[in-house]
Amino acid sequence: YDEFAKRALQIADSVCFKAALAFICAFLAVMFAVTVFRAEPVTTAEMIFLGRILVFAIPALFVLRFVLFYVIDKKGMVD
Repeated sequence: YDEFAKRALQIADSVCFKAALAFICAFLAVMFAVTVFRAEPVTTAEMIFLGRILVFAIPALFVLRFVLFYVIDKKGMVD
């Protein structure tokens, strides 16, 4: 590997890791709010919707990683 490309990949990975952690925290906060602050239980349709959000978040992180790496590698923004 090219040393600049390796560093650009590390930067892109760290940004995606932080985005994934923020998404997980937000997702858990929504789940907590839905299950605790409502009188009725969570419906199946709501669980399916939340599951789809999780499933589509994973490819979104891959796309974000690819775009960040491409931009960083193209512009040479490695420190």
